[in-house]
Amino acid sequence: MPRGEVATDPNSEAYQRVQWENLRKGINGLVNRVSVANVASVVPKLLHLNLVRGRGLLARAVMKAQLASPGFTHVYAAVVSVINTRLPAVGELLVKRVVLRFRRAYRRNDKVSSVALARFIAHLVNQGVAHELLALQLVTLLLDKPTDSSVEVAAAFMKEAGATLVKEAPKAVAAVFETLRAILSEVASARRSSAAPDAVPGDETAPAAVSTRVRVVIEDVMSAYRTAPPFKDFPARLPELDLVEEEDQICHDIGLDDVVAAQSELDVFRHDPQFEAGERAWEEARKAILGDESGSESDDESGGSDDEDDEDNEDGAGGDQARAGSAGAASDAGDESEDEGAAGATMVEGAEAARANAAAAAAPPVGASSSSSSSSSSAGAAPSGQTQIQDYTEQDVVNLRRTLYLTIMNSLDFEEGTHKIMKLDIPSGLESEVANMVVECCSQEKTFKRFYGLMAARFCLISQVYQDLFVEAFAKYLATIHRLELNRLRNVARFFAHLLHSDAIPWTALSVVHISEAETTSSSRIFIKILLQELASYVGVSGLKARFFDPDMAETFRGLFPKANLRDTRYSINYFTQIGLGALTEESRQWLVDAPRILAEQRAKAAAEAAANARRARSDSYDSYSSYDSYSSYDSYSSYDSYSSYDSYSSSGGSRSPERASKAAKEA
Repeated sequence: MPRGEVATDPNSEAYQRVQWENLRKGINGLVNRVSVANVASVVPKLLHLNLVRGRGLLARAVMKAQLASPGFTHVYAAVVSVINTRLPAVGELLVKRVVLRFRRAYRRNDKVSSVALARFIAHLVNQGVAHELLALQLVTLLLDKPTDSSVEVAAAFMKEAGATLVKEAPKAVAAVFETLRAILSEVASARRSSAAPDAVPGDETAPAAVSTRVRVVIEDVMSAYRTAPPFKDFPARLPELDLVEEEDQICHDIGLDDVVAAQSELDVFRHDPQFEAGERAWEEARKAILGDESGSESDDESGGSDDEDDEDNEDGAGGDQARAGSAGAASDAGDESEDEGAAGATMVEGAEAARANAAAAAAPPVGASSSSSSSSSSAGAAPSGQTQIQDYTEQDVVNLRRTLYLTIMNSLDFEEGTHKIMKLDIPSGLESEVANMVVECCSQEKTFKRFYGLMAARFCLISQVYQDLFVEAFAKYLATIHRLELNRLRNVARFFAHLLHSDAIPWTALSVVHISEAETTSSSRIFIKILLQELASYVGVSGLKARFFDPDMAETFRGLFPKANLRDTRYSINYFTQIGLGALTEESRQWLVDAPRILAEQRAKAAAEAAANARRARSDSYDSYSSYDSYSSYDSYSSYDSYSSYDSYSSSGGSRSPERASKAAKEA
């Protein structure tokens, strides 16, 4: 078809593709616009659209919006609840996809996505779209093997769904809180045992359990459960969102362990030979749902055009994935595309926020005076009537950190994550946020994952700036390592060990490490121990020895093997011996044996040099004084005048001059 020509044949692929794009834009625009105030007016507009054909688009749009804005979860659940009463297939598809996404987030230990999806499931249960059995299965799974993250997710879930579960299954809720009480008692007993006199501080052999921080979370949700009625401050449905009568609700009994399909093929365009028949069937169904309304077409057009700008951004985030999946995909691949779409939507939000702040900074203030504008224009600093607004809230940094976190968490491998982050166009001066976010994400995992080390190494290879930032991050974390709990400390140590052994950062970064009793703490000693042991597992003890005792690197590792005084040397030797790396201390041990002789020689040499300096100083001072006395001989030259007394000498002597003789003869 020539460029610019509009397809009019309903059976042509071009025409159906245009209708598909309009349908997608209309659904996304309405979903992004919904709120508590306008939910009653947005839902009829959604029902004007062909949700039978676009049920996959609706499910995807709702899930992306909910992940980007978890605070509006109850609103999205209310929208799904109303549509589910008329089109149960839409509600069933959404519940299936939410369950699949939660399974995947739980397997990956993705706490942010798990909290958001658990919250969505809770509100779907509150609205009668999902069965309460799904909620009980979810909280049982989270508390089966309690960890910090799983207990926090379970507590947040019970706050959202507790009011409904107490009404539908009070005995099951009581069993859940019995489990929470048992966890709370374990935390208390662990605290008492750690406070015992014979307890060993920093004992890594102690059994892993939830931290003391979880105690506050459990006590908070238990206090909500003890209110009368239970969860009084956390109602199941707001009055504005109670839009469906209980007898009209259609509940989908889908379990957490059921085998379900995501039906990702519904998210992409497919040519339909029966397009016209399907449209006529939808027209009849829409009339049965809403009645014969004359303004339906105008509503459709407004729904697709009001938010066209927003949807153009979302085209860039999800359009490529939709086209890539047009050949059909499995359920896991569908989950992956949804994750990437969610990350893309969040990136778009961060970029839009940055542009909005930039526009606000460039906009003229309301009521700007003419004098200020004239002075600014005369100075040439800015256009007339404009002032620069400085944003001290650092909202751009917050948006950037959120985008980075979601991008890292939703990446399948380190290459994908690195590529996505590099395409974000990080503003100059904020590259440090990338390094900090990678380290923080690594520290929050249960165990160290090479994913983060490989991603950081790739950043170091891409730019020298990132390499310097990770070196600075190592020094910062070493100085503040006492703020981290043991598991996070271990992950950070293994992270930097991975960067060092792969030469992503130079080994000169270890110059900030000083092993002495005065310059280390218990946390830093554990950190250094894990770091060195991990390096030894990578390159071997012989490799470490070759690195540490390279003559060119002697100054770099002076802090690891101090020789300034005997006390620090003995401490370093004992430290390396205790952590199983005593082979690295052979040179220090030999120096410690020879230390008395070496110190005596150094003292003798220093004394000899001091004596020589003293003699040289005295000699220099004598020469200067003697040269000063020589100048006094200058006065002796004045005695030359005494030779004038020669005349007197000659007159008193035996010989006289002829003139004086003749004068004497005449007188006689």
